Amino acid sequence: MTPHVTRVERYGGMCPCCQKAYQAPVAVGLEPGSPFGTSIASLVTYLRYGHAISYQRLSQLMSELYGLTLSEGAIANLLQRVQAQLETPVAKIVERLRSARLVGSDETGARVNGKNQWEWVFQ
Repeated sequence: MTPHVTRVERYGGMCPCCQKAYQAPVAVGLEPGSPFGTSIASLVTYLRYGHAISYQRLSQLMSELYGLTLSEGAIANLLQRVQAQLETPVAKIVERLRSARLVGSDETGARVNGKNQWEWVFQ
């Protein structure tokens, strides 16, 4: 897998009639923001939280496996954006769980924040 790097150059000018400055619009999907797409964000998030890989190791992995230079700060910013995107869906899921009459469980005794899963769901 190799990264697809896109550079956006916008040109502008001055209207000779009204003397207002203008700038070309940005193409759809290339708006300002992170230079990393959803596939990179998904991979980094999965590796960080699914496999507990440190930021330093993630940076090294992305460089060695994909040739993508990704600093530890860029990883932290990327994960913050992912967290912000997930807040609303996660809140909806938690609300649905808390309002359910019955919640299925695998009965492993897994604990969340020091409480078993049944105590957490029915608070």
